[in-house]
Amino acid sequence: MDTNPVSSPRSSHDGDGVLRDAAGDAPGNGILRDAIVPDATAVAAAPVPPALRAFPSSVLQTIDMRHHVPVILDLHGGNYTQWCRFFNTVVGMFGMREHILAEAAPLRRHRDPEWDMVDHCIVHWLHATISPELVDAVMHHEDTAPTLWSAIESIFRGNQLPRAIYLDAEYHAVVQGDLTIMQYCARLKSSTDQLRDLGQNITDTQQLFNMLRGLSARYHHAIPHLTSRVLLPTFLQARSFLLLEQHRAE
Repeated sequence: MDTNPVSSPRSSHDGDGVLRDAAGDAPGNGILRDAIVPDATAVAAAPVPPALRAFPSSVLQTIDMRHHVPVILDLHGGNYTQWCRFFNTVVGMFGMREHILAEAAPLRRHRDPEWDMVDHCIVHWLHATISPELVDAVMHHEDTAPTLWSAIESIFRGNQLPRAIYLDAEYHAVVQGDLTIMQYCARLKSSTDQLRDLGQNITDTQQLFNMLRGLSARYHHAIPHLTSRVLLPTFLQARSFLLLEQHRAE
C-alpha cells in the first residue's frame, strides 16, 4: 500500500487544501485523510524583531570610554585604523550605530530627548579619545555625533590618492635597522593599515616581499629559506620564523 503523501499525476489539490484523486473525491480508505496543504494566506509572516535601542543615557554617562578605546587618535600618530576599530566596536556593543549614521540621525534628533542625551554621550566620548590638536580641528559649537564622526573621518581619509602616494613611498623605504623583528613588523603593518584606509589594498605576498627587502643583514640567511618553498609563507608565518631566529641569535 502506497502511503507516500506526495501527489501523483492522478491526484490534485482542491481549494480547500484536501488531497483528492483525479475524480475529485478525497480518498475513501482513510489514507491521506485530512492531509491539509498549508495555504499561503494562512502562513503567518515571521515576526519582525523590534529595532534595537541604545543603552539608557543614564548608564552611558557612567562609562569611561578610555577603558574601551585605549588609544588616543592623533594627527601624526598613524593610529586612525586602531582607533576607528575600537570605537566602532564600542558603538556596536552598546547599540548606538545609528547615532553616527548621518542619514539616520536627523529623523530622531530633537524629537526624542533620550536620543539627544545618547548623542551627547557619543560626542563626549569622541572628544575624550582624540588629541587636543585634533579636537581644535573638528570642534564646532553645534557638534552632533554624526557630524563630528564625519569631520574626523574626512581629515584622515580626505585627499586619498596624494596621501596614498606619499605613504606608499614611505612604506617601501622602511628598513629594520636597529629595530627588533616585532617592532619592524609592527611598523610595516601600521603602514599597510593606513594604506588600506586610503583605499590601497596591500596583498599578503606584497607585505612578505617588502618585509624581506628591508631586513637587517643579520637575518639575510633566512630569506632563501622563506622564499624557496613551493607555497610562500604568509606575513605572519614569516614573522614567527624570524622571531625564532632572533631568539636563537640571542
